[in-house]
Amino acid sequence: MSTKRYDYRDKILPNQEFFRYLYHGAAPYEAELYKLMASYGLDFNASQFKLTTPKNMDFEQMSTPPWQLTLLDALIRFSGAKTVLEIGTFVGHSSMQFARMVGETGHVTTIEVGQEFADIARENFRNNGFEKRITLHQGDAGTILDSLPAASFDLVFVDGSKQDYLDYTLRSEKLLTERGVIVVDDVFFHGDVLNEEPTTDKGLGCKKLLEYFQADGRFNRLLLPVANGILVLYRNRNPD
Repeated sequence: MSTKRYDYRDKILPNQEFFRYLYHGAAPYEAELYKLMASYGLDFNASQFKLTTPKNMDFEQMSTPPWQLTLLDALIRFSGAKTVLEIGTFVGHSSMQFARMVGETGHVTTIEVGQEFADIARENFRNNGFEKRITLHQGDAGTILDSLPAASFDLVFVDGSKQDYLDYTLRSEKLLTERGVIVVDDVFFHGDVLNEEPTTDKGLGCKKLLEYFQADGRFNRLLLPVANGILVLYRNRNPD
């Protein structure tokens, strides 16, 4: 069970002076901003669970930060979502948080390509009493997405292979209920999307996603500088 507390300050915002030109405190701006944001967030600490984590891996760096989970909780509450699809399970921490958000009458479906992570996630679901409220599919996300029933998810959270972000998001469209929302995580990929030519395959995948939906009138889109960048998509009722 992990007891380490991770400092998420490097995931807040790009280091841009105009966000802090009025700040004159002694402590670093990012540190004070982190404390303020954390004070407004809900308690999504991993220590709430009996959590098995992979050996020799930094769980916190691969987990969803608490204020991002708070944003997702708000989206679920405002929309009344009861069914969530997550692409990219890791060890199941966010899956269990989603299950809490949708309540006992809701359900979470999650997809994980890695067998080791899928096994750890299933263990975490069992140990925390979520095995009946979360369905885990292990395997290729594209294949699994094509096998899921249409119009069956109120919220889709895309957090898998960034090289395949556009493909996953497009495949998820048919899975949305009428008022469903797609949330794509880490779309800035540490600033690589701002390069004319991204330096990594993951950055290129994120840039392709952003460029596609910048021009796609079927969706309203909201791009937020939360954590490493979040793209929110919901259907445009009056597309061009």
